[in-house]
Amino acid sequence: MKLYSAHVLCTATTTAVVFATSSACASDPKELVEDSGSPSGQYALAVLALDKEERKRDEAGRLEDQSLFLVDMRSKRKLVEISESFRRPSSSPYPRYEAAWSVDDLHVAAVARFRRNSAILAYEKEGETWKRIALPTFDAFDYARLRLTAEPGATGQSEITKVEWKGNMSLAVRAVAYLKSPRVVEMQINYSYFRTNGKWRLKIESSKVESE
Repeated sequence: MKLYSAHVLCTATTTAVVFATSSACASDPKELVEDSGSPSGQYALAVLALDKEERKRDEAGRLEDQSLFLVDMRSKRKLVEISESFRRPSSSPYPRYEAAWSVDDLHVAAVARFRRNSAILAYEKEGETWKRIALPTFDAFDYARLRLTAEPGATGQSEITKVEWKGNMSLAVRAVAYLKSPRVVEMQINYSYFRTNGKWRLKIESSKVESE
């Protein structure tokens, strides 16, 4: 899955950096998420070890000991954990993470790609604090299933394939949903999040069936 941002700074996955927690305790060196650097190079996403008291086991019994963090590359500090739902065992390749930044470093959209779907969360900088943006919930698979009047037992998956900030007031997203009910159908969905009157809203821009 490739994400497109208004400005992307490449950051090699082989770069090892020690990030300090808010209590100034250094974590183990971890790799930065590829191409997740902000335009100025000050911020990036990194997969870092969780503190022992935060670790839990997933439904399969595997220990979730890593999570996705927004980090400051200059001070080498963790700024915020993106989401507890993005945590994973260090032995698992999923979720996979990617990022899209606004050109001024003030907004970041983090995407987690799971085996059968994707999730997106966004943050904005207010002063020295990073605040999570309340994006409306959208499920590309459910949207496609309803639009195509698929059977209730339809199976399939979806993935986010493109994310781009349009200034600081709009975030454009493209997703593809795959359904099997009983034939295989692929639907491309373009939608956007936009801020109006201080609140973020969702708009479906277009959708079309790519193949059957």
